[in-house]
Amino acid sequence: MKLYEIKRNFISKKIIENSLNNKKISHSYIITGEENSPKEILAELFAKGILCKGESSPCDACLSCKKFDGNNHPDFSKIKVIDGKASISIEQIRNVLKEAYLKPNESDKRVYIIYDAHLMTEQAQNALLKFFEEPPFFSVIILVAKDVNLLLETIKSRALIINAEPEEDISYSIKNEYSLDYLDRFSDKNEAECLDIILDNIKSSEDFVDFLSDLKILLRDICVFKNVNSPNLMTGKNKELQISQISYKITDIQSQKLMEICDDFILRIYEYANLKLSLCAFNAKCWEEIR
Repeated sequence: MKLYEIKRNFISKKIIENSLNNKKISHSYIITGEENSPKEILAELFAKGILCKGESSPCDACLSCKKFDGNNHPDFSKIKVIDGKASISIEQIRNVLKEAYLKPNESDKRVYIIYDAHLMTEQAQNALLKFFEEPPFFSVIILVAKDVNLLLETIKSRALIINAEPEEDISYSIKNEYSLDYLDRFSDKNEAECLDIILDNIKSSEDFVDFLSDLKILLRDICVFKNVNSPNLMTGKNKELQISQISYKITDIQSQKLMEICDDFILRIYEYANLKLSLCAFNAKCWEEIR
């Protein structure tokens, strides 16, 4: 299977592709998602790509890829809950650590996938923390977790978290049309009108959260349109025309930065003294990203 065959998951696939293409591989990743998300597939394709010796990663043709597909690659290991057990034990993690500090056999890296990492005991996680704090440059650990909140904060803070979306088609209705109006004015670089739109329409913190959620949906769809050009992969209902028009005026990097700002303000919704101040701070932060 190729990354492009996975439906949706544009951002997670982009992170993996960029890491492989630029050969910038971190020592640890957490791929998290619901039961029906392709988190395990993403982890395995990522691991295969890290070990791949071909020009495009994974190429499926080199000896490394063939060994990976045959489950006999000497530099790749899977760690799972042992049958009959309820958790991943400290002994399993200690076995990983014994090997992780040894140089690879054939590849430039050793790669480990720990499935259901949220089922690691606290002792196992604390043992794994040694790797996260002092990782060997040639080993990579990918944690696959249904619930990232069950992992220790010290583990989460030292890994790059990749969120896997469910595969089935999901459509969302944009709750407020002014979220689309805001993005339209933003793409036209009309800062004053952007501020007027949110000050006139957002009357409560709940309105602000709805607006930020809508904005994230629209920005995600812009990324999909710009890179895949497939309206059927968009999640915002009946907004394809407007989204396509806006997408020509906003870059991928700007879209991703704006989504990060939305996430940040959702978490900090009550941090500011009043709603108006919060809206002004949000608008200023957005415009700061495109200057």
